Amino acid sequence: MNRIRTVLLPPALAILFAALLCAVALVISGDNPLTALTVMITQVGEGTTAVDIVNSAAVYYLAALAVAIGFQMKLFNIGIEGQYRLAACVAAIVGGAVALPPVLHTVVILLVGALVGAAWAGIAALLKAYRGVSEVISTIMLNAIAVALAAYLLVTYLRAPRRNANDLTTATHDMENAAGDWFLLDQESRTFRIKVHLCEVVEGHGAPGEVIDDQLIIACGEGAVKLVSLQREGKSAMGSEEFLRGFAVPKGAIMG
Repeated sequence: MNRIRTVLLPPALAILFAALLCAVALVISGDNPLTALTVMITQVGEGTTAVDIVNSAAVYYLAALAVAIGFQMKLFNIGIEGQYRLAACVAAIVGGAVALPPVLHTVVILLVGALVGAAWAGIAALLKAYRGVSEVISTIMLNAIAVALAAYLLVTYLRAPRRNANDLTTATHDMENAAGDWFLLDQESRTFRIKVHLCEVVEGHGAPGEVIDDQLIIACGEGAVKLVSLQREGKSAMGSEEFLRGFAVPKGAIMG
């Protein structure tokens, strides 16, 4: 019984504390915590929300496990985010570049991700072992470098080729069957996946993928398109005006 209490009590208290903290913040802002909880629960059954929750939870669990291993050795690895992002990016590049049998392909991708993450963490380990640099400082600083490097690899090796406006509207015209394209939008140090269901060719010029006004007009390799119907990952499809009311996309942002 003591063993079960020791294992289950800390995460239960963490969940309770997080819920209370969110409730206090909502009350201070004038909102009802129960209403917010109801909305959160009802969202689980919509779109891909349930899958997104599992995917996010898996990432947090693996990150926590990686930190916990370091804690057991009295090492504070604050660079999990950078190690994970860089490892995932390189693993995706390798996975897309090789053609192997299904099971072997998955194993290779996992091994590449593990090796890249370990190698990036190894930089901080070498600095501590040979130069006495605190792993807290080095891993935090390596986070920024890893995120920038991952962004470079993403744009260089994983971004789809630029297309002209007519090709893009042809690829995204079938809203009924959701036969649209997914794009990446970098904003506020985060990357969002956005699916375009319907768009139309308009006049406009700019760098490929650049948002050239506040009405979701995107420059293409040739010409420009106005996004008419789109959706964020885990959300329902909606018109551009409704989309912009809940998610601002500033002029100059890049979608690709």
